[in-house]
Amino acid sequence: MKKLILIIFVLIGCGTEEEKNQQPELPQKNYGKYEMFVDNFIAIAEQEGVVVGKQQIDNLRLIDTADQEQILNLGFNKYTLGVCLIQRYNSIHIEKRFSETAKATLLKFVIFHELGHCLLNAEHTHDKSSLMAEQLPDFVYFTNDEKVFDNAIRKFFQNYLQGKFTKNEDIFPIVINNGTLP
Repeated sequence: MKKLILIIFVLIGCGTEEEKNQQPELPQKNYGKYEMFVDNFIAIAEQEGVVVGKQQIDNLRLIDTADQEQILNLGFNKYTLGVCLIQRYNSIHIEKRFSETAKATLLKFVIFHELGHCLLNAEHTHDKSSLMAEQLPDFVYFTNDEKVFDNAIRKFFQNYLQGKFTKNEDIFPIVINNGTLP
């Protein structure tokens, strides 16, 4: 019995203190063509009085496109346009075909939605006109007016300051209504 305890202790006690504390290095930040959206999100947040913490910004490591197969492999359906993964570091994945064909205001809206999750831990809301609605708000199907999109974004920050959004999940997708792109 003493031999068994000694063997277990030796197996558990293996490795130097330095090796035990070492974690894999975080990937370099890579926002690619979406960097201007991150900068714009932070600027509008500050204008509206919302402080995006340095830790949240530093923890967002990747914004990239993902083809539909990759989105499906993450466990989402074929209508998912973007997803924020909150893990050891945060990453945003935008569906590739959507990112290549969407009008600029709609792409900004979807990326801001995911940034709301990744940078502010905002959850989805049942308010169908909100930036944080689980499905794209109806107005995106009927207008190209950038002011309408910007007003929804500013309303999100105002509601955020009132505590209307809190962290609820670790993975946040945004989907299109009934599979129809605007």
